[in-house]
Amino acid sequence: MIPLLRTLLRGTPFYYGAARIYHACRRLIMRAQLLFSNVKYLPPVHPKGNYKSQFGQDYHLEKLGLVGRNGFFVEIGSNHPVDNSNSYYLEEHLGWAGVSIDGVDFSKQFKEFRPNTIFINCLIDTKNGEAEFFEVHSVTGWESQISSLYEKNLDLGKGFTADKKIVRTRRLSDIAEIDRQIDVCLIDVEGHEFSVLESIDWQARAPKVFVIENMGEFYPREQLTTFMRDKGYKFVARIGVTDDIFLSKDFTPTRP
Repeated sequence: MIPLLRTLLRGTPFYYGAARIYHACRRLIMRAQLLFSNVKYLPPVHPKGNYKSQFGQDYHLEKLGLVGRNGFFVEIGSNHPVDNSNSYYLEEHLGWAGVSIDGVDFSKQFKEFRPNTIFINCLIDTKNGEAEFFEVHSVTGWESQISSLYEKNLDLGKGFTADKKIVRTRRLSDIAEIDRQIDVCLIDVEGHEFSVLESIDWQARAPKVFVIENMGEFYPREQLTTFMRDKGYKFVARIGVTDDIFLSKDFTPTRP
């Protein structure tokens, strides 16, 4: 939402109505912008049935023929193992295994609900060490998804309160649990995407498919799409105004 309008309406009964109108307009504009491009516009799909992701990331991966059975995923910014999870469907219904990583400690929940996923409580960064992390208070069950390394993010949307913590940082290339070809890499890190991407071993562990949050809130969307194209990936689809899907030049979908 426009910052001034967001500030004026925050905390009033009109905020959520204005937010819905704003996001609907953004989706219409995005659909129009992609109309004459080679990039598919995919409408957001809210969680339903076996699909648990917030905007249909899991649904669209399957419908586009980008995931089969028994693959391996890596998820950075995993959030809860079931609620709004981008990877739950892959494990529970397609037999995948994977590594999920988040600055919020969901280790108990992953142990209970996701036996084939290794959960690592850390932040992915360009170097190993420690960093300040703002863990957002989850008031209605979803707000912890906004947790990030950047305090300024707390002012987005309706506004959020958080606890500041010190969390270890690791390069993705240094995580020994990632010991095989990555079929799908899911990234949702609230503006920290480039640090995650720069920590990947692009020679030995380059994923076949990426789903990366790219909302345009933190940097121009084109900056990310250009980076991925320079790495040899094709930008094939955008889900609403949130996530971009990229395919390796060597990857062939099972469906056109």
